[in-house]
Amino acid sequence: MTPPTPPEPVPPADADGGPRRYRVEHRQLHRSTVIAALGRAKPHRRTLDPFVSLLVHQGKAGTVVLVDEATGAVVVSRRIARPAR
Repeated sequence: MTPPTPPEPVPPADADGGPRRYRVEHRQLHRSTVIAALGRAKPHRRTLDPFVSLLVHQGKAGTVVLVDEATGAVVVSRRIARPAR
């Protein structure tokens, strides 16, 4: 019998005790576009998968970043290469 899997850690609370909130941005050259706002998301690379997939499908390149709303710090980033023609 295998031991139970421990629960995943909960993201730390922000300054007022609430769960951290994040925004997803697409950055390309000197532009930054907010494409989503997330509450209670895990600050993990896989959190960006659906957004990366959408942008790749649209033929876009650049960087997708997960930004902590409270601090403005980039928590996770993923580069998207321009598709081959």
